[in-house]
Amino acid sequence: MKVLLTISAILCSFLIGAQSRTELESERINLLSEMELTEGKIQQYRKDKISIISKINLLEKKVASRSKLIENIDQEVEIIRTDIVSNTVAKKETDIELGSEIEIYAELLRMQYRSKLLHNSWKSALCSTTISDYYAKRRSVKRYALYLKNKVTNIHDLITQQDDITLQIDNDEESKVNLEKLQVDENEILALEIDSLTQLATQMTAQERNLQKRLTAQKTVRERLNASIETAVIASMSKSVVTTQTQPVPQPISNIAINNSGIRSNDIHSNTIERKKGFIAMPVSGAIVGRYGEQPHDALPDLKITNNGIDIRPSSRMIKSIYDGEVVQVTTLEDNLKTVIISHTGNYFSVYSNLSNVSLAKGSYVNTQDIIGEIDSGVHNLHFELWENKTPMNPIHWLKKD
Repeated sequence: MKVLLTISAILCSFLIGAQSRTELESERINLLSEMELTEGKIQQYRKDKISIISKINLLEKKVASRSKLIENIDQEVEIIRTDIVSNTVAKKETDIELGSEIEIYAELLRMQYRSKLLHNSWKSALCSTTISDYYAKRRSVKRYALYLKNKVTNIHDLITQQDDITLQIDNDEESKVNLEKLQVDENEILALEIDSLTQLATQMTAQERNLQKRLTAQKTVRERLNASIETAVIASMSKSVVTTQTQPVPQPISNIAINNSGIRSNDIHSNTIERKKGFIAMPVSGAIVGRYGEQPHDALPDLKITNNGIDIRPSSRMIKSIYDGEVVQVTTLEDNLKTVIISHTGNYFSVYSNLSNVSLAKGSYVNTQDIIGEIDSGVHNLHFELWENKTPMNPIHWLKKD
């Protein structure tokens, strides 16, 4: 009975341990697959030269997965150690039980041998007082033989069980050695990944500081530009008021219409820029790379940048006026780049920045699509703004869509 209970306990521990280890092994395989997929993304992003933040996010995900993998391995190793201890104890108990069974069986064999020497079936028959007594002795001998046979079977089962436990211990030891090696390898890789993550974080911090410096410089330039624009707008508006009170404002030839009598007259309402809203040609052909309003920075999404206009990556050098008007300001900012402000009928103003060369002077009149200057295409983007009085507007709503 004790042997059966021991065997049952061992089988139960096998089943429970096997189930837990199977689950852990399945989880480990899934984690390895997930990490391999993440590594593939990292390699792809390296080819595509993505931002540091994206690399950090992926590396953080990989570090988290590897940490979970190491935790999984630790748990599996601990289960194997527990199994080894349990199986070792069971093996010792089986050894003791087997030794006891063998001793009992040996003693029984000795007793049987002595009995055969002293007695035989004829003697048993002659010594029996009755036939019933004779058959009772025969049944006793058979039960004894069956008992011996059962002992042999029990000993054989214990030996088999002992071999199974020994094999299980050997397998567990091998698994433990392999997993412990994997532990060491994964911990080394994790240390390298954390080091890479730290380096990337340091690099990102340095990049962020440089970006902050550049953005501060850009903000200073933008504030100077906005101040220049506002000053030019106010000056132009004041000039318009004074001129309206004294004499007509000179108009470009395209703004002078001929009435039925053949006399030229200024038709302000028919020539205002507002009537062209949505149909105004771009100041230069190219792609819009900077949108109007508050936008997240490309490399630092948490950092917001306010843009009073749009930025165009030019595909040609020549910058053109979007509508008839008067050049009210030509300003040189840092890097010797120039900004031109043109006043249009109805207190509208268009602004063209980052020009390398300006072909017009303040006070010049321009027609729609007249060349006002040049830009180093491929080096600088054209910064374009559109104002109504002192309010910047979204140029996208005014420009013609291709």
